[in-house]
Amino acid sequence: LYEIVYNEIPKELLPPYHRLAGQWLEFMAQRRNHDVSIEVAHHFDLGEDYAHAALYHIDIGVRALKLYATQRAITHLEEGLGNIDKNLVQKRSKGLRELAEAYILDGQYEKAIERLEEVLDISWQMGLRILAGEVYIRMGWIYFLMRDFEKALSSMKNGHTLHQESMYERGVSTA
Repeated sequence: LYEIVYNEIPKELLPPYHRLAGQWLEFMAQRRNHDVSIEVAHHFDLGEDYAHAALYHIDIGVRALKLYATQRAITHLEEGLGNIDKNLVQKRSKGLRELAEAYILDGQYEKAIERLEEVLDISWQMGLRILAGEVYIRMGWIYFLMRDFEKALSSMKNGHTLHQESMYERGVSTA
């Protein structure tokens, strides 16, 4: 029955209907405190509201990573980051850091470095020296795993220096 009704809807009306379904699910989830992120993201994707769906994909990816569902995390984080509004810097930065962690767990160290370099760019643009220090230290550990000890040491030193200059004691002690 579902397929018969769905196939009768004119194709040009499907995207707006899916956007409405996504908005309704979003509203109902708030009222019931029930997670329907995957369904909401799905409907916003089909409704061609990719920027809105991106926020849900990033949240799904973060939760999947916490459950060590690495491939699912990578899929959703990549999807979300591919469509997120560039002005949502904090959400983008968090998504990039989580995607880097997922790549590390998956043994994709080069991709993890690439994502962290994007976070580094954001941290410099926003003047977030502590974040830059944390990113350098994380990159140092990745280079260490890759057995590139020269880059590992250089990255660790950069992170340590930034934390010292920012008087960030926690960062200094971890570097």
